[in-house]
Amino acid sequence: MLLVVGTAFAAPRAAKELPGEVTISQDIKIGAAIYLTLTLENGTPVVVLLDTGSAVTHLDESLVPYLGPKKGTTEVIFPAMGWITAALYNQPKLFLNGTELKAEGKVQVYPFRLRPSSGTEIRGILGLNCLKHYCLQIDPEAGKLRFLKSGHFQKSEAGRYYSMVISQDYEIAAVEGNLLGDEDTGSIVDTGWSTDGALQQKNFRKALRRKGARLIRQGDPVTCNPPSAALLPVASFHMSSYTNVVINDARQADIYGLRFLARHVATLDFPDERLYLRRIDDSITVSGNGKAGIVEATRNP
Repeated sequence: MLLVVGTAFAAPRAAKELPGEVTISQDIKIGAAIYLTLTLENGTPVVVLLDTGSAVTHLDESLVPYLGPKKGTTEVIFPAMGWITAALYNQPKLFLNGTELKAEGKVQVYPFRLRPSSGTEIRGILGLNCLKHYCLQIDPEAGKLRFLKSGHFQKSEAGRYYSMVISQDYEIAAVEGNLLGDEDTGSIVDTGWSTDGALQQKNFRKALRRKGARLIRQGDPVTCNPPSAALLPVASFHMSSYTNVVINDARQADIYGLRFLARHVATLDFPDERLYLRRIDDSITVSGNGKAGIVEATRNP
């Protein structure tokens, strides 16, 4: 995974309504994730993953001294980590571009820190308990993540919109359909999922039976840790076709991932419960080594 950390950074100051825009990688469609550099109230920087597929915010245990009293524990499961016990703390104040982000509930704390090849420490996940308050625009061409005022942007330039339902029971955001073109189901909108998306096991097996489909990584069929990955020459979303689509076996969920969103300028208007997609570049080639479990993607010339 490529790593580009959002460059916007400022010490907390007088509150603004929105944080504005942040520089992100233009390569989010070929492996990069969206990271933001937030600050705690005392100015401590915290690099986090922007993850609309996470219901809550997660922080590394190294930040415990800044979080106040512990409020209990909970059991959490992650595809790459299995079950873990996380400590619960009240949601701390988090700032982006000097603006305090809206959030509520408890944060989950455990040994989270990641150290990618760049050496930057990732110490958290910014989840839907915060992000659902905002309208986010992901612009791969400009390399920008923009915080827009919900309902107050150039909708004519934002592309086609799709209803996006936020479940209060499970704290997930979902849009009708999946990458097999089945519109009688729904898929989670997950910016923390780096490929085009995922299909629950029965749909993943169905996808593999399609002409030209190729398994490029064999995962664990029981735990999906790691998940299997497949390359589809063509996939469908609401009657639109997409080429060279990389999907995973997610066992129990259908997902629209970051790489799919990054085929567009994507506007996630959570307060208005709409996803806008303005299609841009679809020129991605993919090669895979199934034995080694390696998936590589590059832009076409």
